[in-house]
Amino acid sequence: HLGFAFPVAEHNALPSHWVDRYTRSNYMLGDPVMRWLHANEGWLRWSDIPLDDPQGILADAARHGLAHGLAVSHADDAGRRSLATFARADRPFTEDEAKFLAARLAWLHGALVPPPQED
Repeated sequence: HLGFAFPVAEHNALPSHWVDRYTRSNYMLGDPVMRWLHANEGWLRWSDIPLDDPQGILADAARHGLAHGLAVSHADDAGRRSLATFARADRPFTEDEAKFLAARLAWLHGALVPPPQED
């Protein structure tokens, strides 16, 4: 769940060896998954993201056991956004799994929205 410039809440369960590689390689700015998440709403398998990957981040992720990924982005009417990316080694996410994860992210997003302030 993103705030003005930094996450309001964050949970990272990706393998530590991949997080270290991703961080040390400065992948964040060139990551096609992150670019898609910030510009879109809904879900999309990593393999279907129509953006260039000149750094080969997705291929590197696959070499680290993250061969099949899913990007999920949820935005509300106020412009607040929550992002999630999921990965697995064995097979692509099914449509039912993707819909479940998108619904779960939307629920978590709503749970993290602060109540309106009264004047």
